[in-house]
Amino acid sequence: MVAPALTAPPQIIKRLNHGALPLNGLLCEAVVPLCSQPGCDRPRYCKGFCPLHYRRALMDIPLDLPARAHGSQPEVCLAPGCELKPLALGYCARDYQRLKRNVSLALPPARRYLPTETCDADGCVEKPVGRGLCHTHWKLRKLAENLANDVLCSIDGCHEPVRSRGLCPTHYWLSVRIRKFPAGVASEALEQSVLAGICCVEGCDKKPEARGMCRGHYTRLREGRPLDAPLKPRPPRYGPNAICSVEGCSQKPRIRGLCNFHYGRLRRNADLMAPRQKERTGRVITTGGYINILAKSTLGSDKSGYIREHRYAMQQMLGRPLLKQEQPHHINGVRSDNRPENLELWSTSHPAGQRVADKVAFAIEMLTLYPMFIGLDLVDQASLKVILARVKTIADGAKSKPRRRRHDR
Repeated sequence: MVAPALTAPPQIIKRLNHGALPLNGLLCEAVVPLCSQPGCDRPRYCKGFCPLHYRRALMDIPLDLPARAHGSQPEVCLAPGCELKPLALGYCARDYQRLKRNVSLALPPARRYLPTETCDADGCVEKPVGRGLCHTHWKLRKLAENLANDVLCSIDGCHEPVRSRGLCPTHYWLSVRIRKFPAGVASEALEQSVLAGICCVEGCDKKPEARGMCRGHYTRLREGRPLDAPLKPRPPRYGPNAICSVEGCSQKPRIRGLCNFHYGRLRRNADLMAPRQKERTGRVITTGGYINILAKSTLGSDKSGYIREHRYAMQQMLGRPLLKQEQPHHINGVRSDNRPENLELWSTSHPAGQRVADKVAFAIEMLTLYPMFIGLDLVDQASLKVILARVKTIADGAKSKPRRRRHDR
């Protein structure tokens, strides 16, 4: 019978890796296998190596390099010929990045340009990026080398030098702009339209944004609609004359060119083009027992266009809107019974003072305001207005006199 292999808890392995426990060969062999690297007495971590040699194996670092003490750094970088200060694993920042990218340490380091250095081209004061040249002159030099080596654009009929992906700068820009050009074939009309900065659809002079098309035609292409139909003039997104960007909506935009209603649909991922809910029509009974009717063009209606039916009936009977102090009253007390014979007009108006002239003026005003209740004709109404003007003159004269006090009597 084979005895089971002994394994150590993770806490003991962690302490052994950091040197917190004494490393006894017999104890280590009995508890956990050791590293397969000759001369290393650290416990095995993965694929037969301890953590140190496992990291070196991943980064292609020589395994036979001496291991430094935990928490210490050498004075100079471990890379051959480098005297910079180490940053991690005994290597400087430059060589450590090379190790991470699996770049050989034997390659000469890239030239580092000082902030005061400029491009080697005559008259150029830009900062160099490679071969002593700035970005512009470096690209020009690369194009010249391609032209000298007969490396030309892969497009038939084009004799320009290659810039990237086998294309010259013009066709490479077209490939990025149109997103259909990498295959190497493109129509001349599409190419000319993109170079001219206009939409490739015939008769459209707008700026292209995707696949050589303007935003309107590209949206039609994605939705499967025909491209030959004329585009409707697009209203301004914001401003005094702006309207909602949804077709058929005339509301004022608030956010993203949409009105409050359609922006709420956008947030709920609902269909923006779905028809809106039909407007309410007819009579609506309130919780108080009154009846509201839809009359948008009537004075006294609310924002939704509704007005109380008994107020609307009284206004039709009087032939004018109700005044602030006027209120219709139901004779039988039933609020839903709005027949003309069941309504009577109440008024909460009262005279402002107690003088006789004020009371007489108030009485005459009430007679002229409601002539239909006493059967006055136009002549009688004109006479009452003359009398009212005379009474108001007398009342104004009485008000101008000083009022006597009690002790003056």
